[in-house]
Amino acid sequence: MSPSAVFPEKQSTGSVPKTMLLFHHLRRFSHLFLFLLISGNPALTSAQESDAPKPSESSQEAVAEESSPQKELEQELTEALSQIAKYRETLQRLNAQRSKLEGIRQEVLDARISRTLDQLISLSQATTKKFLSNQEEYPGLDVLKEQIVEAMASIPSLIGTELANNRAGIVLPRLDQTALEQAGVLAELEIASRKYDELLEALSQSNKLAAELGIDTAPVEADIRRQIIRGAEGASAYLDVTMDHLARLRRQLATLPKNEELKAKIAVTERHTLAVADILRKRAKKMASTGIDVSWIETQLIAATGALTTEIFNWNVVTGLAGQFFEGIVDWISDNGARIVFQILVFLAILAIAWKLARLAQIVTQRALRTTRVRLSQLLQDMIVSTARSIVLVLGLLIGLSQLGVSLGPLLAGLGIAGFIVGFALQDSLSNFASGMMILIYRPFDVGDVVDVNGAFGTVREMSLVNTTVMTYDNQTLVVPNNQIWQNVIKNLTNQTTRRVDMTFGISYGDDIEKAERVLREIVTSNDKVLEDPEPLIHVHELGDSSVNFIVRPWVRTEDYWDTYWTITREVKMRFDAEGISIPFPQRDVHLYTQTQSDT
Repeated sequence: MSPSAVFPEKQSTGSVPKTMLLFHHLRRFSHLFLFLLISGNPALTSAQESDAPKPSESSQEAVAEESSPQKELEQELTEALSQIAKYRETLQRLNAQRSKLEGIRQEVLDARISRTLDQLISLSQATTKKFLSNQEEYPGLDVLKEQIVEAMASIPSLIGTELANNRAGIVLPRLDQTALEQAGVLAELEIASRKYDELLEALSQSNKLAAELGIDTAPVEADIRRQIIRGAEGASAYLDVTMDHLARLRRQLATLPKNEELKAKIAVTERHTLAVADILRKRAKKMASTGIDVSWIETQLIAATGALTTEIFNWNVVTGLAGQFFEGIVDWISDNGARIVFQILVFLAILAIAWKLARLAQIVTQRALRTTRVRLSQLLQDMIVSTARSIVLVLGLLIGLSQLGVSLGPLLAGLGIAGFIVGFALQDSLSNFASGMMILIYRPFDVGDVVDVNGAFGTVREMSLVNTTVMTYDNQTLVVPNNQIWQNVIKNLTNQTTRRVDMTFGISYGDDIEKAERVLREIVTSNDKVLEDPEPLIHVHELGDSSVNFIVRPWVRTEDYWDTYWTITREVKMRFDAEGISIPFPQRDVHLYTQTQSDT
């Protein structure tokens, strides 16, 4: 007799939820029917027949003759207790047969045990609630209290047996199984996990009713607490196993990237990982409600987890979706707010550490470049130092983003595609980049050098991989694209440590050549900035239209070039004047002819 037959005016409100097990039970019932039809197992057949409730003679008599409301209620409770006793006997018999069966027969038996236990729990809770709600109005019902107490007291042991069988029946997937086989095993595992939670919830509800009956529930309460902790620890350990399984599959996929079976296994395991994490999160909430510290579970969960149609244009649909969206945001914030704050703090801490490490990498790289025996240009040194610092910062940023749950694979792939598009659009910039690399490698000039490149004459201030900045002597800043520099003649005036100062001085044809040469030599040799080696060159160079020209070519340090040039030029003018040597300048004779009137 079902609970609704016993209490037709009130459905049971304390039954265990069966929605998640509907499909599971249907499948198992089909197995039972097939098994009994083919094999005709007498033990199971007799057990099934004994399960069917039979109307008692007392109930027939109660229908035949009228009785008081208390008598009717007492009769209903008595029939319910009788049915509960039959359920208990059936469970004892079925549990005794469990160890003798295996395979499909054991699955059929497990389904019957699960169904019978659900019926027993549901009927026991309904009977207890019926008794408690009418106890004050009908004191005569107390004669049944002892049987009700006995029925409720037997539930914890029956549920405990089912919990133990539930744990014993758990089978984990193996790496050598196919994706389809693993999916089947994982589905069974999820059903068993949810059944475990439902049994604990039923035990908790039954324990509350038992307390109202005056039963000492402290031992059972302590056992529920232990079961909750045990279930959470089991889910936590299995989540670690699942993550390890997933990591192995991903490593295998890295070796065999085109293996479709591995991809299917990864998809199945990823979905199952989320399901296990959800189960663990729910069990953690139960633990937290009992005052148990669940910080370790939260830490594990944080570490484990980093079609539109035309109806979208319907206003009601839009407003409904918007309402669900905002409700989802509120629920998401309430469930994940603390976790997000923690992830942001970790992200900021990683960025701070990366910033410090980048500074350290910059200092170490600079010192290493100073002590290296390979002579590198200052531009190349600056680029290497900047690159080392940037690499550390980028790595820190990527690690920080991974802690926020950002998947780096799609991000890097997206950056690669975006880089290709940007590179195609910026071909000239890439040409400048390539020219900058060539300049850094071949070092035609360095920072501080005086250069003449593509019409830009001045001192090199800085250089990037795209352009070079030149400061002219009249304090103008010229930014020259590297491509224009590399494709033209590069004139570096300060690349060498010494330079020759080329000067030309002219004397008149009437002056003494030897005297002028002696004066020029004295001026050059007396200048302390002129180098003795190479020896200065002073010779008569050409006979010009208006003067005899001398070339004066002393060698000086590069940094002394202009000072020497200006000093010698001034000294030559002063000494020539003192020695009576003239510096001619172009002259023209103009002859005027006068024409008289007689000539015309």
